[in-house]
Amino acid sequence: EVLVRDLHAGLAEAVAQLALDGALRRAVLPRGDAVDDRLDRFHLLVSLLVSHAAVVPMTPVGHASPVGDQVWRDIWHDIWQDVVGTQPPPGQGSVLLTGLLALGLVVLPPAWQVSRHVVTIAHEGSHGVAALLSGRRLAGIRLHSDTSGLTVSKGRPTGPGMVVTAFAGYVGPALLGLGALLAFAPPVFGLPLAAYAAVGCVLIGGIACVPATVALLLRAAPPPQRALPLLAVERARRERQVATIAVAGVVASLALAVALTVMVASFRDSMTRWLDSVLPAALYVRAGGGGTGASFLAPDFVRAVEAIPGVERIEAQRVTQVQLDPARPAVTLIARPLADAAASLPLVGALVPAAPGTIPVYVSEAMQALYGATPGSTIDLPLPDGRLQPLRVRGVWRDYARQQGTLLLAASDYRALTADARVNDLALWLAPDADIARVQLGIRALAGDAAIDFATTGEIRAISLRIFDRSFAVTTWLQAVAIAIGLVGIAASFSAQVLARRKEFGLLSHLGLTRRQIVAVVTAEGAVWTAAGTLLGLLLGLAVSVILVKVVNPQSFHWTMELALPALRLALLCGAVVVAGSATAWLASRALAATDLALAVKEDW
Repeated sequence: EVLVRDLHAGLAEAVAQLALDGALRRAVLPRGDAVDDRLDRFHLLVSLLVSHAAVVPMTPVGHASPVGDQVWRDIWHDIWQDVVGTQPPPGQGSVLLTGLLALGLVVLPPAWQVSRHVVTIAHEGSHGVAALLSGRRLAGIRLHSDTSGLTVSKGRPTGPGMVVTAFAGYVGPALLGLGALLAFAPPVFGLPLAAYAAVGCVLIGGIACVPATVALLLRAAPPPQRALPLLAVERARRERQVATIAVAGVVASLALAVALTVMVASFRDSMTRWLDSVLPAALYVRAGGGGTGASFLAPDFVRAVEAIPGVERIEAQRVTQVQLDPARPAVTLIARPLADAAASLPLVGALVPAAPGTIPVYVSEAMQALYGATPGSTIDLPLPDGRLQPLRVRGVWRDYARQQGTLLLAASDYRALTADARVNDLALWLAPDADIARVQLGIRALAGDAAIDFATTGEIRAISLRIFDRSFAVTTWLQAVAIAIGLVGIAASFSAQVLARRKEFGLLSHLGLTRRQIVAVVTAEGAVWTAAGTLLGLLLGLAVSVILVKVVNPQSFHWTMELALPALRLALLCGAVVVAGSATAWLASRALAATDLALAVKEDW
């Protein structure tokens, strides 16, 4: 029985290898039109089945085997998992080692002499795999001695299959896909390194896609009816490789400018909404140093403030610091009345149901990121007497004021746990006809010599937004510098083209075009290329902004924000880039005024 089993396994392995070799040979080598590519799929399936059949127990003919049936079910399950199953992510060390190895194979000249052939094979193989997966027939792959290659497939000349086959294996789409994958990677050592790499891959991949994008846009655009625009569009269509050199800088700079614009606008919009949510009262009073929990408001003072004419109601809160982890900074604990947490807090996600016999706590997003305090989990709160009190997390709320984390307890629960009834802050709701200045004078008179601070909701909001705008004012200058660098690239590119195309311009002059018309053609080319680069830069910028808002920001600062698109500002930015690019091309083409175009073709006579 052992010999039969070994013979069965050996035959299965041999047949599987022959089937696999035959399938690969038919997939790679050229063949006639009569050969159906379904044979390849059949051979591959047979190889999988036969290779798995080596482990099936041998049973006599006509006898059923429950063990054999179970093994066959396991085999089909394994095959299905091989096709659609997912693999665990590689370790960070493996990823780093693979990246260094790939960099060495490309950078080091001796290694590149060998690895470039592998790169060509992988490139052409990507075309071949894409052709097979999209339903096309693979006629063959040719490898040339100069490390170039050609993949020949047969099928419909148009359609999704042709698009997938054409784009597979090229650097641009590959980098865009790699950037999309890196955007889902976790932070490394607490830093969004993978997200930064994703931004770089998206930018470089987008620049690599400039020629194809220009070709697609110009192919979709209707041809102009007038001669001069037709000359500009046709040259831009036929010389689209030059577009990469001309507008790559504009694509990169505009993408960064758009990304920064969207990120800052999203942050400001989210912060404005957050301020509206956490500042529901009209007036706020704080004890001097109350932000650190060092000063308090006397109970008699609180009752007297509530009795001031014009004050409808007050809400007192206690703010203090607690140390949850000695290796981390202290977190802020806020105790205040929580009649309806869902309505009074800027929640992120839904609340979990309250559990009987537990004390609920609401944590900020930083607590969730730093301490793993997810809804439904438990946090041990250190009490003044040294005990640890477990608190059940009911929900997560957004807090832009405290980056180290915040715990929010109901004031009644805090007093029951600590027997501490002291308060630091007061929120005052005033009557509609109340005079805020008169109320402040009354509170000041009650405080006497005690240090207290006042602030209205409008003042807090204005100060917060002014600090925000001042902090991000530098981004406006960064955007201007980036776009200026891109325009310098356009100017240099078109200046070089003007010198290199003197014979072409001379021929156009002999055909009857005036110098002004030739300058108009060059300017129109600049407008076409800049418009295409602006569109691609806008799309790349939006993609990068999503990475910045949804990945980089949470991994860096441990809070989230909503994506906001300032349509008017983006439209003005893109329009300014198109106008500036066209003007730059016009200025570069002014060099034609200093040359005699008629003599440019003299050497060809």
